[in-house]
Amino acid sequence: FIGAMSQPGTIIGGAIFTAIAAVAGTGSAALWVGALGTLVSGLLMIAAKPPVEALSEDHPHDV
Repeated sequence: FIGAMSQPGTIIGGAIFTAIAAVAGTGSAALWVGALGTLVSGLLMIAAKPPVEALSEDHPHDV
């Protein structure tokens, strides 16, 4: 029912979820999951091999 209410439902649903999560004490778990996910994602992007097309393009800033 809340999801079917579009934007007001999203706001109400978010407020209800936030209240339940605050009472359950999941703040530190959410912080660790979010921080670990962001760190792993950043490391994967740094370690990723650039595509061949990017390496073969002309770079206007090269002298």
